[in-house]
Amino acid sequence: MLYKKSVVLISMVVLLLFSSCSLGAGNFFKKISMTDQDIANKTFEQVLKSIQSKDKEALQSLFSKKALKEAKDFDGSMDYLFDFFHGEVESWDDNDSGPIVDELVEGWQKITEYKSFYNVFTDKQKYYVFILEYPVDTARPDNVGVYSLRIIKSEDEESQWGYWQDMKMAGIYKPQNV
Repeated sequence: MLYKKSVVLISMVVLLLFSSCSLGAGNFFKKISMTDQDIANKTFEQVLKSIQSKDKEALQSLFSKKALKEAKDFDGSMDYLFDFFHGEVESWDDNDSGPIVDELVEGWQKITEYKSFYNVFTDKQKYYVFILEYPVDTARPDNVGVYSLRIIKSEDEESQWGYWQDMKMAGIYKPQNV
C-alpha cells in the first residue's frame, strides 16, 4: 500500500514538473524575443525621430564609434538622408518578423547582432529601412550601436536593395550616383 502511494505521489510530482516546464518555456522564449523586438524598435524609432527633426547629433549618437570611424563622409550621408526623406510618418511596420538576432559567445565574450527590416509610410512616400545594430559586444565596446542604416524608396527596391550581407557597410547608405 505504501509502495502504491509512493509511486502515485512520485508520478504526480514528475507530471507536474514536466507540465510546468513546458508551460513556462513558451513564456520564457516569448519574453526573450519581445525584448529583442523592443530593443530593435526603440533604435528604429530613435532613427525616425532624428530624421524627422533633422537632428544630426541625435542620429550620430545612435551609431557605434567603429561605424563612425569606418564610414565614408558620414556628415554628407546625413545631409543626403535628411534631404531624401520626405513627409510625415503615418505608420510603420516590421513585417511581423522582428529582428534577425545572431549571438556569438566565446568564453566570456558575447556579441549580439540585430538585422532589422521595416516599412515606413509617410504622407508622401513608402520607404524600406534596414538597420544593422550591435546592442552587445563585450569583445569590442566601440562596436556597440548602429553599424549600418539603409533607407530607400520602395520603388527603388530592385536597384538599391539586396541581401543584408551586401548592405553591411558602415554608416548611412547614399547611392553612388548622388
